[in-house]
Amino acid sequence: MIKKIVIGVLLLSTWAFRTYAQKTETRLFKIEAFVDKLALGYELPFTQVVLLDVTGGICGTVDVTGDGRFNYYFWKFNPFVRGELRFYVNKRRRMARGRTMVNNTGSFVGIQSKLFFGRGGYDASLCNEVHFGQQISIDDKFFFRYHIGLLGVALNLSEKRYKASYPSLGFSFGYVF
Repeated sequence: MIKKIVIGVLLLSTWAFRTYAQKTETRLFKIEAFVDKLALGYELPFTQVVLLDVTGGICGTVDVTGDGRFNYYFWKFNPFVRGELRFYVNKRRRMARGRTMVNNTGSFVGIQSKLFFGRGGYDASLCNEVHFGQQISIDDKFFFRYHIGLLGVALNLSEKRYKASYPSLGFSFGYVF
């Protein structure tokens, strides 16, 4: 019975999001790359100003230690999955001014959760952060995105008492399929 309810809710919510998503928003299947990561992702608009970005791939490794330190190793690659909810703060104004909306261009406030899988002697970690960023269209197929934030919390999933706070900074180049 619970299985049927869960499936029903998922189907209903999928239908509602597809029905009520604004036509000015773009669904993007993309590949992203930067110095420390390579990922595939999908951007799904919920409304004119709210977007869900789901991504998975490989990137550097996170290590949260018992003394509250957050270590990031750029060249020790580890699989990850990320979900980010973005609220575009200037989308309506950009549309009113006739600016480009290609590749979901705009300034946003984001809430992101990123799960790093434990591998190579490192424990699995979950990083949650709030940040401000921009997605800038380079042309019809390429974009650049960056974000910066002061509120990030990392949790070691093996030793749940190991937590660390950190500032967040991220850069990414993307290609849209």
